[in-house]
Amino acid sequence: PGGAGNLSVVDLQHVAAQARVPIATATRTSNVVTVTTSTAHTLNPGHPGTVLISGLPPGTGGTIFDGSFSVTSVIDAFTFTYSQTAADDTTSSTTASPGTVSFGLAFLTYSLTPTVQGIAINPITRTAVLADPNQSANQITFINSLDQSFRFISLFSEATGVVTGGIPPESGVADVAFQPFTNTALAFNPTLNEVSLLDPTLLQRAAIVHTLGNGIKTLTFTSGGATVNLKLSGALAVDATSNLALVANSGSDNLSFFHLSQFIKPVHIEQVITPQVPGALLPQSALITGGTASGPLSGVRILGSGFDGASEVRLDGQALPSGAGGVQFVSNRELDVTIPASFLVAPRRFGLDVVNGSGVVSNVTDFTVLESVPVPACSGTASAPGAVAIDEQRNIAVVTDTGCADVSIISLKPDSTFGTLTHRIPAAAVPTGVAVIPRFGFAVVTNNTAGTASILNLDTNAQAATDVNVGTQPSGVAIDQETGVALVANTGSNTVSAIDLTPLTATPVGAVTATSVAVNQSPIAVAIDPDRGTNNRGLAVVTSLILNGASTPFGALDVVDIGTTPPVKISSASIVGLQATPTGIVFDPANTAFYATSSQGNVITAFNPDTGQTQSIKVGINPTALAYNFRTSTILTVNALSNTISIVDSQTFRTRSTLGISGSSQFAAAIHPFTNLAVITDQANDRVLLLPLP
Repeated sequence: PGGAGNLSVVDLQHVAAQARVPIATATRTSNVVTVTTSTAHTLNPGHPGTVLISGLPPGTGGTIFDGSFSVTSVIDAFTFTYSQTAADDTTSSTTASPGTVSFGLAFLTYSLTPTVQGIAINPITRTAVLADPNQSANQITFINSLDQSFRFISLFSEATGVVTGGIPPESGVADVAFQPFTNTALAFNPTLNEVSLLDPTLLQRAAIVHTLGNGIKTLTFTSGGATVNLKLSGALAVDATSNLALVANSGSDNLSFFHLSQFIKPVHIEQVITPQVPGALLPQSALITGGTASGPLSGVRILGSGFDGASEVRLDGQALPSGAGGVQFVSNRELDVTIPASFLVAPRRFGLDVVNGSGVVSNVTDFTVLESVPVPACSGTASAPGAVAIDEQRNIAVVTDTGCADVSIISLKPDSTFGTLTHRIPAAAVPTGVAVIPRFGFAVVTNNTAGTASILNLDTNAQAATDVNVGTQPSGVAIDQETGVALVANTGSNTVSAIDLTPLTATPVGAVTATSVAVNQSPIAVAIDPDRGTNNRGLAVVTSLILNGASTPFGALDVVDIGTTPPVKISSASIVGLQATPTGIVFDPANTAFYATSSQGNVITAFNPDTGQTQSIKVGINPTALAYNFRTSTILTVNALSNTISIVDSQTFRTRSTLGISGSSQFAAAIHPFTNLAVITDQANDRVLLLPLP
């Protein structure tokens, strides 16, 4: 009581491995509990989150140590502390009472009121709903996990729709649930014995249903000679497939249930469960390797409602075979399906639906075929693909192999070579970033530890010139498609180098050199608007840092005029003081804006160098790579910690979806501008993933 509440978003992929660390001792001194574990706890000192203590015997003074607590400090690999108000006491694990601490990786923490009680999640919209029984306004909170935004509904006594005032507030809402098929949130108030149907889009209460039962039971017991009355609230649940709400009336010792509406589809797909895809988390998908499937995909389960023995399963309107080895009816809630290999020949996003024997068509859900292109090791060293760029004229992806000092060429041509690695071109030590200029047929690769840039001829699959010396630890690179000037961000020397590629197109071929300009600390990525700058010959924006003493550095976006020789930093147009350090950047010619990712802040920042204005939107956790297709207004981030990608609509600047695809390097993604195919380097698995985007 009186403390701050919070909601942690936990990585469930790692909970099993980190749960149930054994506890040796727990000691409380002056309201600080010090826990010592028998094995290393692996809590993150910078963001330890919340732990669940269970199984400990009472302390020597009778204190109960079990419960859920926010960690206040991590002392070492075996010791952490949290606060709890009680008398000093101590306890140790025993054979009879083996105490454990359980936790997950809390990647995000939302600050809430300390009395928030109920929580439910809509898996389709990726929205969480929470209820606070003690609030007199904003009793219902919606958290959109796509952009990590908050929205609220205030409830007023027996009022629905738009409330204009003069009605007393309602309190006591203690539990919530979701009907995902209709995006209806439900809230149970056990004090008033009613269930509210809520519209998360309009942020209104649509209807009130009275349960005809008593939602609260009072339990009376004696503790320390005093009589204690404990109120036990009932609970709420929704069965989406039958469209039923179920309420536990704890005070009446019975259950109430009711249908939510008559407007749900009679045939509905709730989810599609496919066999586990190794190394990828994308649900409702099939993974093929090297352009071929190993055979039909069996073990696909379609869960929902309204199915019958004559149901058809369709992919883009084409019915799958029925009977053995095809669509098999299990129950009105499940169909088991084998997808023929003919559907699994190339990356594609299918629309999957079900038509029952009466001809009723279900909702449509996604089924995605993505392709893995292995990048083999070199001389026993893992290839570790890092960055990718796409040449849309040659229909190839150019991938830097950071472990092999070379560049892989992957065909994206609509023929038998699609998805195959066709060539490997030598570069230098630790090739990191890559950019292409299709009209010249060149790729420029930054060699991070060599301090050089390699220029590759994509027609001859060989080096086009001697490596160019740039600055220290070059990382990001971009090319002005109109002037042929490549710009390299030198992270170690705090400079940007410009390389004019046009001499390589002359006859005879000329030499190329680099000129440099100083920018702020640790420049990482660069993007270019070819139509701004002196004489409209190019303006670049570079992501960098501003050191802030002992405090966390600020982020900066440095504006560089590349229409001059050498380039010139425009301090008046540059911005500093970004709380979340920018790491990747792209240019949007449709909106004449730059988009930069900030890994620590989980955001994309839109920046207009003409006005200096910025706008931010939340995406996944730790976005390290960024790609953009202006033809489809699709921005893509690769979120390293959450093993996801986020899809953002640049026109509305809203996050549209989050998909479970892993990628780890700084420049790990590119999008083919004509096919909207995302090419993502999966460094941890030495492969490249080809993913058709929505």
